[in-house]
Amino acid sequence: MVYRCQDAASSFGLALPREKKPKYKLQYDYHVKKPSGEYIRILHQAIVIDADEENRITRTLIVLTDISHIKPSGRPSMSYIGMDGEPSYINVDVNKPFQKCADNLTLREREILKLLMLGKSSKMIASDLKIAEETVNKHRKNMLQKKQLANTGELIARAIGEGWL
Repeated sequence: MVYRCQDAASSFGLALPREKKPKYKLQYDYHVKKPSGEYIRILHQAIVIDADEENRITRTLIVLTDISHIKPSGRPSMSYIGMDGEPSYINVDVNKPFQKCADNLTLREREILKLLMLGKSSKMIASDLKIAEETVNKHRKNMLQKKQLANTGELIARAIGEGWL
């Protein structure tokens, strides 16, 4: 499990530009057998402190914590926690290579998507952004088409699940 997590983290990290590496915290958990035969659950957290000019990681901070009292058993989980406005990727499947969603939404579409995620209607968004309601609806339809989704609920669910924002 630890090796799969490290491989997945490497794939994710290699895809990030140098300036974004310190904006993510990697965390995953796994169990370890102590010499006594008892199993404990370890939470591994890592953050990049620096990367060199060739985008290789040069310094990290890693914290290992016994979380047996919180999660004594269960499936391991792995997440990339975005900081400073970066998206987070929660419960990543370490058995599948990390593939970031194609970034094909415009800035205005992202702005509208954020407001949709807050539960605002097209009319409210139009008022907030000082644009026509028809324009908001056109952006919404464009996002659905680009992401090949059927409705706004699916759009919001995928945006949350895949960390588009």
